[in-house]
Amino acid sequence: NAHGMVATSSWAGWFADLATLPGSAIGALAGSDVSFPTAEGLIVVREEPRQPKAQLGGVTSRAHCATSGRDFDLRRLSIGAAKGGFITLRALQVLERTIELQQAAGRHSHVQRCYAQVLENTGKAHWRLLLCEASNNDLAAFLAAQGGRLDAKDAAGFGQQLAFGLDHVHSRGIL
Repeated sequence: NAHGMVATSSWAGWFADLATLPGSAIGALAGSDVSFPTAEGLIVVREEPRQPKAQLGGVTSRAHCATSGRDFDLRRLSIGAAKGGFITLRALQVLERTIELQQAAGRHSHVQRCYAQVLENTGKAHWRLLLCEASNNDLAAFLAAQGGRLDAKDAAGFGQQLAFGLDHVHSRGIL
């Protein structure tokens, strides 16, 4: 369909389809395909070979779906193993809550949408990859281009966008 998803009739069908696809979630590190199950079907993306950006407890890079031609943000959240080779319960709970809130935010023009997530455990690390709506604006880059300052009009515009997004997440019981 338009989102680059392969329709399946059931979860069992989705698992059977997934087994035939190349790569895994962690394979995105090497540029292979990553498959994300969604309510509408499967979205398959490939991470673009550019430097990921550290952001909110993880790194974010751009991924592209060849089927639909759409770009997505691929947000990689991870927690490493604590001393002794174990992941702490607290770190896992923080990671789980971050993902729950991102997905609970739903759809709104002023909130980045999260389409799906996949889990990957590799060695002593626990990874979650979130497939999110592509963010085409970067406040830090905008500020740098403005010499680190905002004029009143830009500040009011950003404030209004933030207020719209906060209103939406409040309406969803978040914050």
